[in-house]
Amino acid sequence: MGRVTHMVDGGFYGYPFDFIPQRPYTLWMMADYGAGAATGATVATSDALPEAWRGNLFLADFGQRNIRRVPLLREGGSFKPGPDENLFPDPPGDFRPVGIAFNDQGNSLYICDWQHRDSREEAVAGRLWRLTWTGDSKPATRPGWYRSAALGQSIQVPAAELLPALAHPAHSVRLTAQRQLARLGPSILPLLTAHIASNSIPSPARIHALWAAHALDSGTASRIAILDAARSSDLRLARQAIRQLGEARALSAAPILRPLLKSTDASIRFTTATALGRITDPDSIPDLLEALAQEDLFPRFAAFTALQRIGRAQPVTWPRIVAGLRHQETRIREGTRHALRDVFDLQLVEALTQSFHDPQASDFTRRAALETLGSLHHQPIPWNGEWWAYHPFRMAPPARTRAWAGTIPAVDCLLAALSHPDPSLRQIAATHLGNVPGTAPGTALLQRYQVESDPSVRSQLVQSLIRTRPPGTDTLVVQWLDSGPIGSPWPVDLLQLARAIGGAPVIQSLQSTFNRAATGPRVRQAVELLGQLGDPSSAAFLDHLRRQGPSELHPMILAALGQLGGSVAEQALIDSAGQGPITRRNAALTALAPLRSSNAVPVLLHAWSDPTLRPVATQALLQIPDPRALDVYLDALASRQSSVRADARRVFGRIRDVLLPALPPRFKTLPPSVIGELQQIYRAHPDAAVTGLMDLESQRPDRETFLAFALAQPGDSARGKILFDDPAGVGCITCHRVQGSGAHIGPDLSGVGAQFDRRALAESILWPSRAVREGYNLVEIELVDGDELTGMIRGETADSLSLQPPSGDLIQIPRTRIKTRRQTSLSLMPEGLEGSLSLEDFSDLLAYLESLRSGT
Repeated sequence: MGRVTHMVDGGFYGYPFDFIPQRPYTLWMMADYGAGAATGATVATSDALPEAWRGNLFLADFGQRNIRRVPLLREGGSFKPGPDENLFPDPPGDFRPVGIAFNDQGNSLYICDWQHRDSREEAVAGRLWRLTWTGDSKPATRPGWYRSAALGQSIQVPAAELLPALAHPAHSVRLTAQRQLARLGPSILPLLTAHIASNSIPSPARIHALWAAHALDSGTASRIAILDAARSSDLRLARQAIRQLGEARALSAAPILRPLLKSTDASIRFTTATALGRITDPDSIPDLLEALAQEDLFPRFAAFTALQRIGRAQPVTWPRIVAGLRHQETRIREGTRHALRDVFDLQLVEALTQSFHDPQASDFTRRAALETLGSLHHQPIPWNGEWWAYHPFRMAPPARTRAWAGTIPAVDCLLAALSHPDPSLRQIAATHLGNVPGTAPGTALLQRYQVESDPSVRSQLVQSLIRTRPPGTDTLVVQWLDSGPIGSPWPVDLLQLARAIGGAPVIQSLQSTFNRAATGPRVRQAVELLGQLGDPSSAAFLDHLRRQGPSELHPMILAALGQLGGSVAEQALIDSAGQGPITRRNAALTALAPLRSSNAVPVLLHAWSDPTLRPVATQALLQIPDPRALDVYLDALASRQSSVRADARRVFGRIRDVLLPALPPRFKTLPPSVIGELQQIYRAHPDAAVTGLMDLESQRPDRETFLAFALAQPGDSARGKILFDDPAGVGCITCHRVQGSGAHIGPDLSGVGAQFDRRALAESILWPSRAVREGYNLVEIELVDGDELTGMIRGETADSLSLQPPSGDLIQIPRTRIKTRRQTSLSLMPEGLEGSLSLEDFSDLLAYLESLRSGT
């Protein structure tokens, strides 16, 4: 279901929950019901349902295939959920609710059911359910005029009949009566005012009378009665009266509301702060600042939101609000900072600048002022109508590059802070100046780096210089690389900067290191960095070092040559892979794998014949489609590891036409499992029948047999967990997470048993590309050098793309290397995972997946 945020009487307040306080909070959401897809919400307000159900939330979840009932209990300024329940203990596999609504009587819930999984295939889907309460129910009789009025028909109902209906047990009747009263016009206001003021009338009736008056004249004629109601001991009535005063922007109410910020009830404090923020009375600023000291998150949130609203409405008040940064109470200073977020107002920038330069300001005040200014140096570019991605949390937020009136003073203050005696202020300035467009900030960062002594500030300066790369950075890097004692390692921040800058001067400086020392930390760092820079011109130098340098450097040199690529590096690695100590050969084979060179096939095949080197040689050969490696491919098709079989099927499929004639002589020696893999690879191939491949007995159940067996047998979830966690077998844990353990490559499966029935789970494994979850499609990328990569996009920036291959580590690809990019309909999850499983194993694995029903 995801997260349920807070609700207040009368409706939802649309506050964004992006408040991340500096001090820790253990929980600032109402509840987390695990992975799903929330698609509908409603509240039970009828007297036709049991008393315990009234006021409950009903939440439709497409992903979890259910409707959840959640009682709400008051807690502080918000609510907490009571014991919840799913209305359907065992819903159909194709039950996918997308919208819910109660009927007028309130005893039936209509459920719009999409009746189809979240996939892109075309399908005829959709049905409507009605869930009806059949237990004891004694709803009050509806007035005779109710149905016509609720349908919006024009009717005439006297006030004498409408006013009593404001106390009806059913909310729908009360609301209809409220609207009809408002249609009677201003003449009804005295009666409504009397209703609001009367302590003998039930609270719900007084509340509806209040909102009917609001619809007529914003409550002006009933102001005194509403103000009295705001101070009532009836908290439900008081909250609604306070809210109405805020909605009406009743400036005269502010003096009466401000004392309520100190109410013993947090919900009153929350509603009062919200109302004062809507009224925007500057005289409320001191009281709202004091309200930031409270512990309860929700009224505190409302207080700093109110301060921001006042400042936006009346910019002249920003100095008074910024004064909160000077307060002795830590919580008030922190809350003030949140009131200033993302407000691009010149008067706010001026107030913050004055606070920073004030000699009487505390360290916290200066830091808070500078941090806020740092986020205001530029505005984000306007939204272009497109979302970042299906998973926006994986993407960097849009850069702030749009200059505005406050840009120059904000940047000037950051530049001044770059030379402040306090290192924490220099670090803040360095952080934000790294995001400022233009050459001037970068030049200032470069100048500061040359004199900076604090390690934390130096580290941050490097990160910012990497982003800005001002002219002269390469000269500075070379100067630092060439200085200092040769026996001591270079600082990590210098290496980061050198890696980002690169270029011929840096490469020459790194190579000159070997003229001053044969071994040592800087020599090892230089070898590693030359490989990371990826300039093929370094290959000849490293090859010479491989032949003439000390043997202890060989593993690092070989790894660097693999990163460089090119003919020189390739030949050097082939030479090292073919002879010498086993450790050196292993390092050379590992470096050869990503080069995917057909020239390396002979030496790789020779290494494959050595059991010690076979794993790394197999990994390299599975990346190279070459007929000479047929036996390697066939051997890999028999592997227990699904990822190895997937790579073998992929490379085999690329040259299956060439390999087909060579298969018949091997049929008698191939195990049944490999025969089955080959039959899948050559399924529908026009020439496969001639070879007799399809007539062979594979003794491997087809996918339909796996499905039928799994649906007939419950399986053992304990044994299934062992299979799930075994990296040498199915190895699901190497791509998926369950309750915090595992990898982030595929979707989190912590609640997958609630999202899919057994059939859907089985089909997702047997036919992973049949219904691909949005965001997990394979993307094919062709590089300018002709190489091809496939994987899932995990993130993008203006300069690079992060690609997650089906197996292996995340790859960063510069956009300059990308020739074409195409999204496929295939899943990141490979087919054939059942290849190493027995029918019983498959059923056990499904039993374990079915047992995963909670995301916590």
